[in-house]
Amino acid sequence: MKLAFIAVLLAAPWAVFAQSAAQPYPVKPVRIVVTAAPGGSDDFMGRIIAKQLTDATGRQFIIENRPGGGAVIGRQYVARSAPDGYTLIIAGSAMAALPTLYPNVKLDIVRDFTPISLFATYPLMLVTHPTVPAKTAKDIIALARKNPGKLSFGSSGIGQGPHLAAELFKSLAKIDMLHVAYKGSGPGYTDLMAGRIDLSFGVIAAAMQHVKTGKLRALGVTSAKRTAAAMHIPTIAETGLPGYDFPSWMGFYGPAGLPDNVVKLLNAEVRKMVTLPEVRTPMLDTGLDPQASSPEELRDMLRANIDKLGRIITERGIKLEQ
Repeated sequence: MKLAFIAVLLAAPWAVFAQSAAQPYPVKPVRIVVTAAPGGSDDFMGRIIAKQLTDATGRQFIIENRPGGGAVIGRQYVARSAPDGYTLIIAGSAMAALPTLYPNVKLDIVRDFTPISLFATYPLMLVTHPTVPAKTAKDIIALARKNPGKLSFGSSGIGQGPHLAAELFKSLAKIDMLHVAYKGSGPGYTDLMAGRIDLSFGVIAAAMQHVKTGKLRALGVTSAKRTAAAMHIPTIAETGLPGYDFPSWMGFYGPAGLPDNVVKLLNAEVRKMVTLPEVRTPMLDTGLDPQASSPEELRDMLRANIDKLGRIITERGIKLEQ
């Protein structure tokens, strides 16, 4: 009798946990953390997801912007949150650079997060000031070889996607260009349009608005295939640098240990929303290709990108300024 009583006591907490995990979800507002200030691509994506999930579940999904610290602050906050489905995060492929760029940060981006679904893929776009005598990626490579270290390119910061895309370009083309790091993409575009720097790898939505006005010239996109958002723009691989491929993507995650029922519900909702015209149209208009995935596929993409970006960072000797 005593042994049976002890067994019941030991089993009770697990029974309560199992019961809570099986309860309907969500029953209260859910926070979706975005590790950038309002107005950027991550914020734009987060608000699309939040609206659709609010409409689908009848519960509020609220965006919480937590920028700073190279996005480490927001990621650590989510990783340390309770794995109950009420704190989630939108994270891009740049997250895969974190282990190499921040070796001392106590955050394992594979172990400490539960993948839910891919939400979008998108390429960057190579753009130049109109006075630069280049109309293809091949022309840029030729110019850089004639003038080693003279061509300058801007980025939104050391170790950010545009910087790493350019470093991969330099590595494969065996050229040298001068990197100018800015605090965000806005100041970089200002200098590029003023002719103070020569080129940049930028998010399509921001780049295309300046291309359409003639203030910038588009030379190619960084993905292996052309993007639906700008089918008339060739890939860098087909215009001078075969094998070049630097796609970017955005995913939806929760803390490690997220209950299966929460993951399944959210994954199913993401799969639905990427088929909706009211979601697809604004995404395509901003250069984003709506796509969903299984949690396992998203985890595999993250692991592959950790290796790929880690190699670029290590081989090119990229270090964050102290």
